[in-house]
Amino acid sequence: MEFSGKKAFELSLLPYFEKMVTGGYKMVMTILEARVTKENWVALEQAYQQGSQQRDPGLEQSFLIHSSKEADLWRILTVWSSQEALDKMRNSGKTPLGVLMFRSANAEPVLSVFQIVQHIAPE
Repeated sequence: MEFSGKKAFELSLLPYFEKMVTGGYKMVMTILEARVTKENWVALEQAYQQGSQQRDPGLEQSFLIHSSKEADLWRILTVWSSQEALDKMRNSGKTPLGVLMFRSANAEPVLSVFQIVQHIAPE
């Protein structure tokens, strides 16, 4: 059976969260947020598509999201396998791809980092 949409997304995360719950590792999520003017939306989407071809070690999932209430608000949510994987990428000396993606759309993002504490698995 093949799933699509939300169900496919939830199922794709299940193996990672099972490891997290059983103590395999503690995952983290980064959120890059920026205000992008309408004339730069296509540039951001293209940069994200192109950048998705390059994956840093430990990057499990990434999403480009656009607010349905605030038209200029965009975010890139990224799930990392561990804090160590995120730290390794951040300490590499290279500008993170997500930052470069927003900069290609003339926007400067703000970073937030969260530990994933719990997850409700799909039924």
